[in-house]
Amino acid sequence: MASSMKSENKLRGASNFRAWKTRIDLILVNNKVFDIENGKAVEPIDNLGKEKFKEYNITTMSLIVDSIRDHLIPYIPELKSLKTMYDALTKLFIVNKIG
Repeated sequence: MASSMKSENKLRGASNFRAWKTRIDLILVNNKVFDIENGKAVEPIDNLGKEKFKEYNITTMSLIVDSIRDHLIPYIPELKSLKTMYDALTKLFIVNKIG
């Protein structure tokens, strides 16, 4: 797992949001965690499944943080899950058009 984003492709703001979203979505699909992002995957009940789910979630949260510029980190309300982080960034640029 893991894939990083080139520095010049990191999310800067509204000006490159669509390109960033395409890139990060492909990274998530490639790492087989896109279902966590879109809410289709839920945390398993068994302990082994929970640990694996938690590991994927933390790794992909790191991918998200590494794929954005530092000035955007305060806009991520809490670092509890990939889905909450991804949704916060998406809402920020789709609704508010902050750049």
